[in-house]
Amino acid sequence: MEFEFAAIKRNEKYSPNHVTNDTLILNKTGEELRKQGCGFKIYDEYELNGDFVEEEYIFSMARGEESIEKLQKMNEAGKFIINPPASILNCYRVNLSVILPDAGIDFPPSMIVATAADDSYRLKDITEKNKLWIKRGDVHAIHKEDVSLVYYDEEINYLLKEFNHRGMKKA
Repeated sequence: MEFEFAAIKRNEKYSPNHVTNDTLILNKTGEELRKQGCGFKIYDEYELNGDFVEEEYIFSMARGEESIEKLQKMNEAGKFIINPPASILNCYRVNLSVILPDAGIDFPPSMIVATAADDSYRLKDITEKNKLWIKRGDVHAIHKEDVSLVYYDEEINYLLKEFNHRGMKKA
């Protein structure tokens, strides 16, 4: 075989309503690689381990922080990763809200806040509008509450505490 590829399947929690699509993408990619004479093996994100993935060529759909850290170590060890860890991190909401405007790409005005902060936010101090979108700062929505339209100060602060309780550090 010309090349041996490892495909890292995204953890289902990062693919709400798209688990089937992700599987189809991996399977179709594997079919095309096999047609080219390449080997292809699928790993689940939750079983990702630097010693476990023997293939030198990896393409990844992983999204979790722990998986990204493991992929980064593999990348540093010389493995070639398509959709490398830095690209995945660039897609985290908090990073997009800085990267895109810095590149001159229109992006809604955003404010990044720590969810563990003792700060109390008021709608009128953030926006002139009578509503505000609060979004988790890392990956895109996993639960419907991860992207919430709020109308009251209490909702802002409650949602930030709830994000923190679920392990999200920034919103």
